[in-house]
Amino acid sequence: MASCTNVNGVVSATIIVPDHDATIEVTLTGIQLVGGFRLGLSGPSQSNDSSTLQQLSFREAFYGISLGTMVQSVTVGIQLTKAINETKPLSGDSSSFSGIWYPIFSLNNRKTFITSSQYSQLPSSSDTVMTITINEASYYIKNTESPIAKQQEVIFHTFLFTIICLEISGLIFLIVKLMFIPIVKKVIAHYYHAPRGKVTPTHENASHESNSETRSEDG
Repeated sequence: MASCTNVNGVVSATIIVPDHDATIEVTLTGIQLVGGFRLGLSGPSQSNDSSTLQQLSFREAFYGISLGTMVQSVTVGIQLTKAINETKPLSGDSSSFSGIWYPIFSLNNRKTFITSSQYSQLPSSSDTVMTITINEASYYIKNTESPIAKQQEVIFHTFLFTIICLEISGLIFLIVKLMFIPIVKKVIAHYYHAPRGKVTPTHENASHESNSETRSEDG
């Protein structure tokens, strides 16, 4: 046991667990009325190249009904489940891993906490014993995160998109040059370069003017 303190009736104890599978027995000597308790697991983080173990810090409180008392023999189960997250890179094949231990507490509150009258009817014992069993689950949880596309695919799709944009731009340029520009030129030539105010004399008018000049000479 690393430490144990008792402040105003609240007992706090820290126990170093050597392995993932362990059984811990805590004994409170004498007749002790326990209204509730809190269990937790904590551990430092560790890193190794591309693998990271996140810090472990979990707490869970257990208590019964109002003015309830814990029985003198309690068993609490803690199952540790490994959760792994794999992150695949944008380029290359080396993935990075991060993991954390996720504890699941198992305890029946109805059988653990009873009323004071029920507690007085039970066979009295001089000690209160709490047994904590810790074991690792036979399965693990894995989450894989991967990019939508690899770097080579991104480069190829970008290059292909650029070529398509250039081809569309060239097609639009040809359509404008071969269709719209000639039509615009014809419209401009029709409205702005047509002759205005020019009158072409007819043969009848020319003959009339000649006869008029001949008569004036005879006179």
